[in-house]
Amino acid sequence: MEKGPEIRIVGEASAEKKEQARREVERALFSHFESLSPREREQFKKFEYPKSEKEIALINFANKETSQLMREAGIEPYDIPAENYHIIPPELYKKVADDDGIATASNTGQGIIFDAQYFRDNPVNFGVVALHESLHLKAYFSMEVQENGDKISKTSYREGVAIQALQRYRHRGEYHQHFSGLHEAIVAETEKRLLPKLLDHPELVTEKKWLMSDEAMEMRRKFTKERKIPEDDIIWVGKKGNDDWRVISYPRQRDVLSYICAEIQKQFSNEYQSADDVYKIFLKAHFTGQLLHLGRLVEKTFGEGSFRLLGNMDTDNESGTLHLESLKKARAQQKRTEGRVDTEILLEKLKAREEELKKARERIEILEVELKVWQERARKAEIDLIHDPLTNLKTRRYLIEEAKNNLSVVSAPGLEKRKEGFSAISFLFCDIDYFKTVNDIYGHSFGDEILKKVSQIIEKNIRNSDTACRWGGEEIVISLLGVNEQEAKNVAEKIRKAVQAGISEEYGNNPEYSDLRVSLSIGVSSYEKKLDFNELIKRADRAMYLAKRERNCVKTYSDVLVQEGTDPAEI
Repeated sequence: MEKGPEIRIVGEASAEKKEQARREVERALFSHFESLSPREREQFKKFEYPKSEKEIALINFANKETSQLMREAGIEPYDIPAENYHIIPPELYKKVADDDGIATASNTGQGIIFDAQYFRDNPVNFGVVALHESLHLKAYFSMEVQENGDKISKTSYREGVAIQALQRYRHRGEYHQHFSGLHEAIVAETEKRLLPKLLDHPELVTEKKWLMSDEAMEMRRKFTKERKIPEDDIIWVGKKGNDDWRVISYPRQRDVLSYICAEIQKQFSNEYQSADDVYKIFLKAHFTGQLLHLGRLVEKTFGEGSFRLLGNMDTDNESGTLHLESLKKARAQQKRTEGRVDTEILLEKLKAREEELKKARERIEILEVELKVWQERARKAEIDLIHDPLTNLKTRRYLIEEAKNNLSVVSAPGLEKRKEGFSAISFLFCDIDYFKTVNDIYGHSFGDEILKKVSQIIEKNIRNSDTACRWGGEEIVISLLGVNEQEAKNVAEKIRKAVQAGISEEYGNNPEYSDLRVSLSIGVSSYEKKLDFNELIKRADRAMYLAKRERNCVKTYSDVLVQEGTDPAEI
């Protein structure tokens, strides 16, 4: 076996299972295609684009440059085989990557996938992103391994400086991570610094000539002015339309990293001649995973608690902006503190802090004590964020996230891998009949009252394990875990009758509401192989619209197929 990454493994699995997991990752690196599942091999054989000579040359460049950085960090380098870089069609990328990006790396799978639509005709962008994702894949890597019988579960725990949630928190839906924003800042800044060398590559002579032309330079200046993006952040500008441009990612996180490096250099000017020297300390931590020295530098420069603050920075622009302002305030406060104490007191404080940091080595490594505090705060905040303020049903976003998590288990190959009750899942798409008429006749306040009443009746007629959400307006979607189509139809009928009876009981004897007509039209869809959440909702929606033709009834997607003249058994 060739030399690969040094993988640290945590978790409660046996030494034998941990070693098995380590071998699986090494096999994924050096025998990548054979390590894929049969379905993945079939998909890649059928759909993956063959890499051009130019793309292979750029992959080799990414390996060469990242390996050199590893050597400088004192880490034994290795190359990622070209077969581990997959250029695939957009439709397959969405299924495999399950994110909104254009490329992604898997440390446990030791592979990188690219959405072909962004790269096949833009080799500069391919080279930059190949560098970016190779930096991710070659970062310090630690994984958690747990076992359940003969099965093992392996997940990323450390990637570069980033720390991710342990599996027990993920299973409870309490996913969290620390230093993700700093992690991306280090990778993106390194990508930016290597861009000039990339553009000097012999395979990119034509592209560089274009970028250096007067026309392209004028486009860059115009782009910079209109979008307020630094000119040296621009990777590419082209003539194919308004979308033919690329920039270095994570600008706000890079602003934070640049500010931190500059301030640490000022604080320790005898040790670091430039901010670039400090940046190299962060880059070294990316490959070694050693956070303690970084923690000391940050806390001595920005004050107590600032390293934890930096760890909370996420990858979105708003988070980067807010954390930059917070760190500036912390720095100002730290300077005031230093100005109020004499040298002797300061030395004593630093000595005590050194001792505290020494005792807290394990705390900084796993951050579990701190994470519990943030988890509790997040739990309390989530209560307010996941409920619709009018109906007290769950929000649409909550149901979507929960349903996608449940579907990932339901669709897992092999029943032995599924949790009890995860063998099926169905969705009900409910629409209140005559709701516009109710609003027109009785007013929107009464319409809100009807919506709340219907929601209360639905909540009383589903299980605790089911989830009802306000999808929008008078539409309500219900997720039924472990329920097939016929069972879901029975539940829908139960809800429909309960709503009809409940509204009649509440308002039927009041002459003021003699013209009130309220009922439910419900569409039902159930999971079938290869269906994702969006398709299931579309099917339930179509069934609901079929029900709306009659109103106050339940229709399944099978009914839709029959109505269209298709035999459901053939689907």
